[in-house]
Amino acid sequence: MAQPQDVQVTLTPVMNANGSFNYWQMSVDKGSPQGPGNYPAATVTNGNKADFTVTIQNGPGQNFTFANILVPAENKEIHTVGGLGTNKMTFKDHNWGKADIPYEILFTNAPKLDPIIKNDGGGPPVYQAYLLDFAIFAGAVMLTLLFVRLALGWRRV
Repeated sequence: MAQPQDVQVTLTPVMNANGSFNYWQMSVDKGSPQGPGNYPAATVTNGNKADFTVTIQNGPGQNFTFANILVPAENKEIHTVGGLGTNKMTFKDHNWGKADIPYEILFTNAPKLDPIIKNDGGGPPVYQAYLLDFAIFAGAVMLTLLFVRLALGWRRV
């Protein structure tokens, strides 16, 4: 069964000398902040599913907020997005398959950011885990019934 993994992403706006927006610095799980061309990927470990919290550290007089998150249409990994219009956004990553997930974070009053999530796979859909548990249970019941029948003998009534 997939284990929860909390992923904390911090975004800090870096401003030009004239006070206009320059670029984002990004850190993952309290790592060193990195800038454009070197943004850190968020890795979701094999067998885990992830709860992401992305926070904007606004400076004095800044009010950057999240406008939206965009993922490829065929992607079924990312869901349940909350916090749009605020400086703290959350979303969930199922991590069902091993793949890199490109996504875009859109902001009010700042350009978009294109980080990467590295899914290491192994987080099966919940219903698959329940089906496996049910199959094991059903098999155990059938074996028990077979042994009871054998113990009582094969009598026809």
